[in-house]
Amino acid sequence: GTIGGADFGLWEMNAGAMRDIEGDEVFLVISGTGRIEFDEPRRDPIELVPGSLVRLVDGMKTRWYIDGTPLRKLFIAPGEG
Repeated sequence: GTIGGADFGLWEMNAGAMRDIEGDEVFLVISGTGRIEFDEPRRDPIELVPGSLVRLVDGMKTRWYIDGTPLRKLFIAPGEG
């Protein structure tokens, strides 16, 4: 959905791994566990557990690793328009 010019929604990833190039986003982990590793810019990994609040910046190159149960997050991002 959209509110006040920002997009929001629920995102889910099953167990496994993927690479991504991020957009500007803030998210709250609702359920599941995992971690994000950062290839560019280099920074310490972030452990993801319910209640984790994470800020990603446009252009970050990441690797996501999700444990046995799906990870669900509520995200807020700048609107497209």
